[in-house]
Amino acid sequence: MAGFAVSDDALPVSKEVAIESIMRDPAVFAKADLIPTSELGGRHRLHRNWEYILFNELISFFQTGGRVQTELGDPRTWGLVRELARELLPNDLQPPDQPMRWFHYKYVKNRYLARPDMLSEYRRVGRETSCALAREAGNFAGDGAAFTIHPTEAISTAADGKVVSTRPKARPGQRSRSRKTGKRVRKRVDPDKARYVEGDGEAAWGLKFLPVHTRTPYGRVILDIPYVKGVAPADEADVAVETLTLLRPHLPGPHYHVHDGAMTGKHNQKLLTELGTVLVNRPPAKSNPKVKGRAVGHREPFRGVVDRKVMRGIDGTEEVLEIHQEDGGLGLLELTETGDRLFTVLTVTKLHMNPNGPSKTLRFRPYAGLRLPTDIALRTGRREVTVALYETARDKKAGFPRAARVRVIGPTNPDFKIYRSMRNDSESLNRTVEDSLYRHHRAHSEGWARQQVDMLGLAGLINALTRERMRRALISAAA
Repeated sequence: MAGFAVSDDALPVSKEVAIESIMRDPAVFAKADLIPTSELGGRHRLHRNWEYILFNELISFFQTGGRVQTELGDPRTWGLVRELARELLPNDLQPPDQPMRWFHYKYVKNRYLARPDMLSEYRRVGRETSCALAREAGNFAGDGAAFTIHPTEAISTAADGKVVSTRPKARPGQRSRSRKTGKRVRKRVDPDKARYVEGDGEAAWGLKFLPVHTRTPYGRVILDIPYVKGVAPADEADVAVETLTLLRPHLPGPHYHVHDGAMTGKHNQKLLTELGTVLVNRPPAKSNPKVKGRAVGHREPFRGVVDRKVMRGIDGTEEVLEIHQEDGGLGLLELTETGDRLFTVLTVTKLHMNPNGPSKTLRFRPYAGLRLPTDIALRTGRREVTVALYETARDKKAGFPRAARVRVIGPTNPDFKIYRSMRNDSESLNRTVEDSLYRHHRAHSEGWARQQVDMLGLAGLINALTRERMRRALISAAA
C-alpha cells in the first residue's frame, strides 16, 4: 500500500521505493552514528542503529508506528531490506533475521533520540547532510556572481510555520466528568500544547514547527525543521533567523530567503548585515484591514523619503535628488499638473554587499544600485545611484525604520515572482506535513522533543526521495 504524496508530481510512491531511498541515503548512517551504546550493561541491542533511523523515517510514510511494524513484518518487505543491506553495507551492519518491532524503536527514541542534547546533534547532522545534498543537486553552487540581484530557486530558501495538532484533543485546563466516579477531572493534554495565532487571524492549538527548505531540480530539500516554542509571530521569525544563521555557512554564494510578514525590520536588518541574506516578502502596510485573513478594504502602503542625494550636474550646478519608497520599492516622486502623486520605480541594477572590517559591529553594509532616468543621467553624467538597504546610524537617530520599509526585491520588482512560487511551495510542504501525520491530522507523539524527532524523520524521508530521484536521473542521463 502506498504512502502519502511526497513526489514532485503529487503521486504517491511505493513502499519499496521509499525503503530503498532511505537505505541509499548516506545521511541515515551519519544520524545512526549518534545513537550511543547503553552504559548499563546487559544484552546488546538486537538491531543496528541505522534500523531505528529507517523506522523513524518510515513512520512519516505509513503515518503510524504500528503500520511500520506490520509492513516490515511482511517477509517480502523485510527480505527487500536485507537484500539492500547485503548490497550496501558491510557484514557488521547486517540486520537480524527478525524485523524491528514498535517497542524496539520506541525505547531508543524516548531514551536517546528525544534527549535535548541528542536532538541538537540530530539537527546538526541533518543540516550538514541536507545542505550537502542541496549543493550536490546544483543549488548554492557558489560559483556565480558574489551577489546577484536576480533571485532564483537555486539560491533561495523559504520557510513557513506549521502548527501540528497534538494527539490529545483537550486544551490545557479543560475538565470532563469521570464515568467511574462522577467527579470532574482534568483531561489528558499534551504538556507542550499552546495556542498560536496564524496568518489568517485564526487560533490554532498544537505545537509549531518551521520547515526551512529549498527547491532543487529533483525536488525539495528540507534544510532544517526546528521547534517554535513562542506563540507570537515574532517568535517564529526569531527561530527562522537563528536557523538561517546555522545554515548560512553551508550555503555559499548569494542567498535569498522567502518568508511571510512574520519577519520584521529587526529580522531583516540581521539577515542583511550579519548573514548577507536578502529577505523577499511584502513589507508591512500603513493600513490593511482584514477579516479572517481576507482583505476587506483598501491596502495603504507606507510612503516617504528614504534618502537625499546631492547631485552635481555637468554644468557645475547642484541639485538634491530625493529617493522615495512606496510599498518597499525605491523610486522618484513627482507631482502632476493636477496635484496627484506619480511614483516611478527605479530599476535595481546591482546589489552591493560591502564587507566590513573584523572590528566593526556589522559584517556587511548592503546597498542597492538604482538606474537613473535618462534626463537626470544627461544632466549629471551619472547612470545610477546607490541607496543603503540597512538601517544606518542616521536612520536610528531619525527614527526611520529603513529595514522594515525598504525591500530590494519588493512587490513592484519583476523578480518578486520568486516570492509567489516559493510561498506556494511552502504551503505545499505544510500540506505534506499534514498528510504525514496520524490519520492526516494529529501528531505521532506527545511533547515537543518526541515530535521534533518525528519532524526530523519526515525531513529525512523527503530528502532521501529527492536524492533517489537525482540518482536515477543521473543513471538515465549516463545510459
